[in-house]
Amino acid sequence: MILVTLAEYITELMSFDADKVIVGRENGNQKIFSNDYIVVDTLSVLPQAHGREYEYDTEIETRRTSFQGTFTIEFYGPNSETNAYKFTNIQSAQAGKDLEKSKNITVYRPSSLNNLKQQLGNKYFDRIEIEILVQYNQSFEIDTLRIEEIPVEYTQE
Repeated sequence: MILVTLAEYITELMSFDADKVIVGRENGNQKIFSNDYIVVDTLSVLPQAHGREYEYDTEIETRRTSFQGTFTIEFYGPNSETNAYKFTNIQSAQAGKDLEKSKNITVYRPSSLNNLKQQLGNKYFDRIEIEILVQYNQSFEIDTLRIEEIPVEYTQE
C-alpha cells in the first residue's frame, strides 16, 4: 500500500505519466526501460511506534503503527539524470511538502543518488537510483465488544 502511495506521490509531484511509474520490479521487460520510466521499490521498513484508541460508543478499536522505510526510486531512460535531479529539487519545495501532507507521508531528502549504469558498467539503459526515507502510518479498525459488567461469584467453604 505504501508503494502505491509513494508512486502516486512521485507521479503527481513530477507531473509524470502514471503508466510509466512502476511499483516493484515484477513483470518488467528490460526493453521498456530504454524509455523514461520510474520504478519504486522497498529496501526495508521498520515499525517506530504503536498506539491504540477505543471508541466506546461504536465499540471500535483503532490500532496505529508508525513506520519508517528506506525506498529506492530508479529513473530509467535518456532523461533519467534530469528526472532524478528534478525529483530531488521539487521534493523539498513547498509543492512537495503540500503533497506529502495530502498523502499523509513524510519524505526525507534523498540519502544517495547513484548512476547505476556507470557502476554496473552497462552500455545501455541509463539508470539513476535515489534512496529515500519515508515515514508513514498504518491504522486498522477492529470491532471490539466492551465488557459492560463482569459477573463475580464468591464461594465460601
